[in-house]
Amino acid sequence: MSTVTARLGARDRILETSMKLFAEKGFSGTTTKEIAERAGVNQALIFRYFSTKKDLYGAIIEKKIEEEPGIEVFLH
Repeated sequence: MSTVTARLGARDRILETSMKLFAEKGFSGTTTKEIAERAGVNQALIFRYFSTKKDLYGAIIEKKIEEEPGIEVFLH
């Protein structure tokens, strides 16, 4: 886990780690176990924040929309 990632809260570490892994390996190629290991959290914690892996992916998209106003125009 990088120094920057270590400073984030657990939910944000899960999101940041998931973004990196999904970019590297794709959605289907990434397991929640792998996300948990890289984020330094218990796998059960992922499901405490996100009911499913698809919900986690949706949260990443929402986060990106919040960070980059105007991006939602391209999603419609």
